[in-house]
Amino acid sequence: CQNPEMQLVAPELMFIEEKCIQCGACIAACPNKANSFCDGKVVTDWEKCTLHGDCVEACCTKARSIVGEYKFVQELLDLVLADEVFFISSGGGVTLSGGDPTVHQDFIREVLKRLKELNIHTAIETSGYCASDLFQALFPYTDLFLYDIKQTDNAKHKEYTGVSNKLILKNLKLLAQENKNVIIRIPLIPGYNDDEENMRKTALLASQAHASEVHILPFHQIGAPKWKNTGKHYQLEDLKPSDEETINKCADIIREYGHVVNIGGSGA
Repeated sequence: CQNPEMQLVAPELMFIEEKCIQCGACIAACPNKANSFCDGKVVTDWEKCTLHGDCVEACCTKARSIVGEYKFVQELLDLVLADEVFFISSGGGVTLSGGDPTVHQDFIREVLKRLKELNIHTAIETSGYCASDLFQALFPYTDLFLYDIKQTDNAKHKEYTGVSNKLILKNLKLLAQENKNVIIRIPLIPGYNDDEENMRKTALLASQAHASEVHILPFHQIGAPKWKNTGKHYQLEDLKPSDEETINKCADIIREYGHVVNIGGSGA
């Protein structure tokens, strides 16, 4: 949610209006005429943008950039291993995040495999919404699964996310059967999944998965500007962040089931 620029599987344009000085260079540079002046500001017609990149090169204030890059496996490993001394000395490793990294199945499986060959601890953050056979193919190379449970009620899950949670729960069972290390993460969205019934059902799922911890990730608006900057409609722009009383109540419910609870997901 905080990285909407990772929702597509291809690079895209980001335009930070606050950096724009209305010089018009991007208007002249765009071969598709996607940029224009409107009410004294430069605006972008996102449907016309084909990522030609000329506007990015023409922008002297770096208000425009292309986010997302194509990398070969070895290129990514070279970037990761440049920091090896830091995560090895801290007892850490490499976490693949996103978006959901399982979208890039073949790529991440090879990355994880190569990291394990180097004896580097591996983790992925995932919603679990992935074909089960492909998901299981990651098991031998993944030490830790940071696994989102957004809503236990299937009808509500489909209403809020657009998909059923049946595959997600099936893959969670597969993790439990293989005794994989799992941390359940709950993106806590006010009015959507912060009720007592959902917390109790999530706690039970965590028990069944033998989860080592449960992380509660309270909703925030830190990533909101990125939605505007990438030309996307943000449905939750008026939603207020979770209040402390609700967060603590949810944490207490999860603790009733014997789980170690972390609020914020930054550590035990």
